[in-house]
This record gives sequence, C-alpha cells and structure tokens, in this order.
Amino acid sequence: MTAVAAVAGARGERLHFERFANADAGPRDSDAGFTVVLARTGREIAVPAGQTILDALLGAGLDIDYSCMEGTCAPASPASWMARRTTATPC
Repeated sequence: MTAVAAVAGARGERLHFERFANADAGPRDSDAGFTVVLARTGREIAVPAGQTILDALLGAGLDIDYSCMEGTCAPASPASWMARRTTATPC
C-alpha cells in the first residue's frame, strides 16, 4: 500500500494504515490443528491443519449460515457462528 500511496501522490499526514498481523508473526495458526468449542452446546470440533473452521463445522454435519463461498466474506465471521477457539491442540 505504501507504493500505491506514493504513486497516487498521497502525503503521510493523509494516510492511515491498519495492519492485522505484524511482519514477523511466527508460526501461522494454520500450521497446526486446533479445536473450536461451540458456545451454545459446548460441543468440540477439531480443525485439522490446513482446514478452515467453516469446512470443519460443515464436515461435522452442522447446518450453519454462511456466504463466504459466494465471494463475500464479511457475513461469515467466526463471531457469527457463536464459537470460540481453544488453544492450539493436536488433532
């Protein structure tokens, strides 16, 4: 984005950046499996390495609303599934 701003002639005082991960974030969460706990039922769903939470929930037979496979991601936030992620645990 810095390069785009420079080409556009934007000045520093007119720019605001928000980064959601630092440059050296260490191991990615997708490098290890983890477990999510469904808030309403307490059911635990294992999410293997490389799999999304959505795929794991669907694979477990849950009937949940989602639209992220339609090209829009905002409605499919983890908060809308009423689940919380536990610490990374082997699957």
